[in-house]
Amino acid sequence: MITHILNRNLLFFSKEEDDTSGRTKAMPSIKGARPGKAYLVVLKGENFGEEYEFKEKDIIIGRSSSNDIIIKDEGVSRKHCVIEPATNSYVLKDLKSTNGTFLNDKKATSPSVLKHGDKITVGKTILQFIITEEGRGGNYTL
Repeated sequence: MITHILNRNLLFFSKEEDDTSGRTKAMPSIKGARPGKAYLVVLKGENFGEEYEFKEKDIIIGRSSSNDIIIKDEGVSRKHCVIEPATNSYVLKDLKSTNGTFLNDKKATSPSVLKHGDKITVGKTILQFIITEEGRGGNYTL
């Protein structure tokens, strides 16, 4: 995954794991990305390309229509996991989901502080945690 910041927009380029063509697939940029903000971007799954900006509240992820982020994936529980704002960070917690929540390919068995570029897997869906920082221009290789 390569990420570029251009004119205050984040641009994502991703090669699908099951893509045998060798081509790189461009994801939409985060619209109006602002420095100092946190986002989740769907890298793989039916919600591919969707982006979610964090507010100062818990973000519940799951299949239920009452969640903040609705994932259309049969392997995702109704209320699968939550991301909670903490002092200068965000914390990922599994909500006793049936299939588990994975952070960077490891099962999240306890609350975990998220870092820029972390990948969260719920069911067959992969989301990436992005933090834009003041003065952090240039390229990222994730």
